[in-house]
Amino acid sequence: MSFSETDFHLHRQADEKRWGMALLLAMGAHIGLFVLAIYLPSLFDTRTIATEIVAVSLVSMPEEFVSSEAAAPAESAAPPAAEPVDTPPPEPPSESVAPPEPPPPPESTPVSVPAETAVVPVPPEPAATAEPVSLVAPNRKVRVAQDTRLEEERIREQAARQRQQEERELAQRIEERQRQAEQRRQVEQRRQAEQREVERQRAIAAQAEEERRRAEEELRRLRAEAEAATAAAVAARNAADREAQAVRDAVNRPGSGRQQAQTMVEQQYLSSVAQRVRSYWVLPEMRSWDTALLAQVVITINKEGEVLRIQFDQRSRDPLFDQLVERTIRNASPMPRFPSMLHKDSIEVGFNFKPGELGNI
Repeated sequence: MSFSETDFHLHRQADEKRWGMALLLAMGAHIGLFVLAIYLPSLFDTRTIATEIVAVSLVSMPEEFVSSEAAAPAESAAPPAAEPVDTPPPEPPSESVAPPEPPPPPESTPVSVPAETAVVPVPPEPAATAEPVSLVAPNRKVRVAQDTRLEEERIREQAARQRQQEERELAQRIEERQRQAEQRRQVEQRRQAEQREVERQRAIAAQAEEERRRAEEELRRLRAEAEAATAAAVAARNAADREAQAVRDAVNRPGSGRQQAQTMVEQQYLSSVAQRVRSYWVLPEMRSWDTALLAQVVITINKEGEVLRIQFDQRSRDPLFDQLVERTIRNASPMPRFPSMLHKDSIEVGFNFKPGELGNI
């Protein structure tokens, strides 16, 4: 079975990975055994630890009895009494367990004493009755154990109060941090709102500046149109004056002067109508107009100057251009009234409308 060089390298890498995995497993097993050897004996240790040890005394000796034993040698050293007095034994206690009998006092030897120095015998103090043995722990020790438990309870309560205090302090710190975070969020929101307001004011100012600029441009355009209309009106009035003077001169001349005068009056009127329509012919600058556009229109005007009909002999290729042509004629209406020397009921006037130009047909 043959292997390529790539397959050979892949097999080598797989073998190396298996060797590394076996090493890791062996190390993990050794570590686990070491941990078990340390902690396993403690898991099976079942010895109980006494939480409290109370010492019980099965024999209770009164202090008076001990003091009497200590005082016995001292009495033996003192001068003996004239007559020995036997001390009666103490009565047995009512308990079932008899206390140990005290040792008998030492026998006193009679000593002869002179008559002059006779000593009055002093009876010995009676021995104190031994207390019975009790199997119950003394109250003092029980009270100490109770005091220990109370102390532990007090320590636990103090620890609980301390934990509660720490929890309250932690809650207060968390609340303070939340309050500070809320304040920072409110400050950030106010800053963003102020920034948006500044941007809005800037946009409003820019829009107002743009509107002011457009208004100024529109005002300049209207002023130019008004000046052009005024100049055209002055020129038309001057031309009309000249034509009227020429008509009067022609009328005063003999021959066919009346027919010539009629023609001159009609031409003068047509010129004034063209001047009026030209003053209203303004295309908006919202787009660039094709200079090849052409619309031929014939309008019919009565003697009062009213436009009776608008007829397109030729429309342009742009419907918007045709609408502007018709609107220009309607805005210019009514036209000037017929002169008194123009004896007609109506007249037709033709115009060639082009972008920025107006001519007669």
